Amino acid sequence: VLGELEGVWSSENRGIKDFYTAPVGFVNSVLAPLYGVTGTYSSDPTMLTKVDLDPTQRAGLLTQPGFLSSYISVGNEPDIIHRGVFIAERLLCKTLPAPPPEAAGAMISNTPGLTNRERVEMMTGKGTCGQTCHGVLFNPLGFAFENYDAIGKYRATDQGKPVNAADSYVLDGKLESFSNGVELSTLLSEAKETHACYVRNMMTYLYGRDVDATEAATLDYYARRSRAGMTLHDLEFAIVTNEDFLNRLP
Repeated sequence: VLGELEGVWSSENRGIKDFYTAPVGFVNSVLAPLYGVTGTYSSDPTMLTKVDLDPTQRAGLLTQPGFLSSYISVGNEPDIIHRGVFIAERLLCKTLPAPPPEAAGAMISNTPGLTNRERVEMMTGKGTCGQTCHGVLFNPLGFAFENYDAIGKYRATDQGKPVNAADSYVLDGKLESFSNGVELSTLLSEAKETHACYVRNMMTYLYGRDVDATEAATLDYYARRSRAGMTLHDLEFAIVTNEDFLNRLP
C-alpha cells in the first residue's frame, strides 16, 4: 500500500502529510464494499480505480485496509498492540523496550461481552504490569484505529457497544489528544517526529546504510522542509543531489 500511494502521490506533487490525511482509496468490485463505496468497478484485481472516501472515516495510509488487515489478533479481532507498535517503531522511529520474560506466551483474554479494547486494557492497562509500557508507548496508537475491524472495514460498534477510539499520545514532546484514527492521522501528519522518521528511513535506503550522528543536521533540515510542505519528488531529488550524498563513502 505504501509503495502504491507513494507512486501516485509523487506524481501529483504531494508530500508526506498526504500519507496521513488524503481521504482517497483504490478499489475494484471486491474492495469497494470494504470501503463503503458504491458504483460499478472492474472485477480484475489489477484494475483499481482511485476514489474519494468519506473524510470522517478515512484519512491516509493508516486507515487503509492494507495496513489495518496486517495485524489480526485472537478470534479475528484487530490487533491493537501490534498496530500501535508498527506506528511507534516504523513511523515515529521509536526504540521500544523488549517485553519482560513473564510476558512470553501471554494471550489477550477472549472474555465474552467485552469489546476488543476492554480485553486489551484488562491485560495491559492501568493496574497491570503493562501500564507504563503498553499504556504509554504504543497501545494509545492502536486504540485510535478501533473503528476498523480486522480487515479494515469501518465500524461504529463492537460487541454492541459504541467504539471507543479516543486516547492521547506524546508527539514532539507534547501530550496530544484524539478521538479516533482520523484525528490521530492529522496529528501525525503535523508532527516533526513523523517527518524526521520518514526522512531517516529514506536516507537509510538511499545511502545503503544507517544515518549516523554526523548527519543529524541534514536529517533535521529535510524533516523541517518536509513538514513545511516539500513534495516527495522534491525531497527525494534534494537528497540524492546533496553534496553529502554525492560524496558519501560506500
